[in-house]
Amino acid sequence: MELSKTPMGKCKITIRDQHTVDGETSDTIMTVFGVLDPSESGYTLRYIEQSGELEGYTTDVIYEEEAGIVSIRRRGSTALEMTLEEGKRHNCVYDLEEGRLIMGVDTHRIDSSMSRFGGTLKLNYDIDFNAGFVSENNLQITVKEIF
Repeated sequence: MELSKTPMGKCKITIRDQHTVDGETSDTIMTVFGVLDPSESGYTLRYIEQSGELEGYTTDVIYEEEAGIVSIRRRGSTALEMTLEEGKRHNCVYDLEEGRLIMGVDTHRIDSSMSRFGGTLKLNYDIDFNAGFVSENNLQITVKEIF
């Protein structure tokens, strides 16, 4: 991955989020605008949720190429902090108004083809609560530069 240190600027971000729970799959596609900020170690993708219950929340997706780690941080009236590392399970924090929830995230695959002009990040992971399987998840984030 060749990313320059210069921020790309505004970009169009399409997020496809698939969850499979008890054999039933839900598929959501959302488009937002944000910023792709390349660094020597990877990149940060930042956007503000535009609709639904997360409207106004800021989301950062941070990819550290050498470590092979993706961190997803969402801030608003609630907060989410997820760490994804291929082949590993991490305990992650979801701060809700009702209290803190700890969830397990077991990452099967991370695939990034991002350049400073955009690209795709694909994540495949399972979520569990109290060591009980909850869902299989596929997240695909596609970034396109806006001229």
